[in-house]
Amino acid sequence: MELDGHGQGRDNGANLLVRFLGLMARRAMLCPISIQRWDQMPEDNTKKQWNYIEEKLKNFEFDYAASIKWALRTLGDPWKAYKYSLRNIYFYPNKTKEEILATKINSDIPPIEWAAFVHHYTNLKIKKQCLQNRKNREKLQVSNAGGSKSNARRANEMEKKLGRSVYRNEVILSTLVKKNGNYVNGGHNLAEQILEHLPEDQERAAAEGVPSKVLAHPNDAIGKVFGAENVGRVREKQVETLEKKLDGYEETKIQLAALHKFLSSKYDDEVPSMSGDMSDI
Repeated sequence: MELDGHGQGRDNGANLLVRFLGLMARRAMLCPISIQRWDQMPEDNTKKQWNYIEEKLKNFEFDYAASIKWALRTLGDPWKAYKYSLRNIYFYPNKTKEEILATKINSDIPPIEWAAFVHHYTNLKIKKQCLQNRKNREKLQVSNAGGSKSNARRANEMEKKLGRSVYRNEVILSTLVKKNGNYVNGGHNLAEQILEHLPEDQERAAAEGVPSKVLAHPNDAIGKVFGAENVGRVREKQVETLEKKLDGYEETKIQLAALHKFLSSKYDDEVPSMSGDMSDI
């Protein structure tokens, strides 16, 4: 299996591995559904997962140091999709917790795992959060025609076809066009915005070179259209906390200014001026 500069699988071997991971994600003994988030998976389970991958894929050749991180991160996606499918099958339409727990499921999920899973997703707070997530997904307007193929694999195929390295925006543009040549929903406007900045990327690549197989410059067309990448969301509570901190910050500046005025009145020129530094405090 071949990996790109970002440690992502980029060939048919990677495609086979992803399919294998999709089946593996449904094995409750390896990927327990009682775990609420993938990044909370216990280390013992992570070791079991990688040992299972090694055992089943003895003839696979790849860079272990880079592949472990990519494979286990990729495994989390079908695991989350599997949990979502279980909820769609057994939780709806609006079944009670008792009805769901009493349902006989066609799976090897241990009863204790299933009970923990049901208790978590029938919690009122979690149900409200899931409902909001669903509403947010419904607001997404721009789809893509990329299918299940990763951008890393798509970029690799484009490089072989064009005989040169490709840019990130070229890969994104290719996912906005259907096989019949039409744009996906909302894709035309997005493509026009990306194409507007494309010449700048080409000039930069000609002058500076392509630092990676898929050029991902912070100021390239994708960065300009979508803005800086956000690794998390600022929640209402976090905003409230930030505002309180800023209020405290302003109050501190006022107190410092008052203190400096008092000291100046007593010691005159012996007190150094703070006027040049106050804006940075």
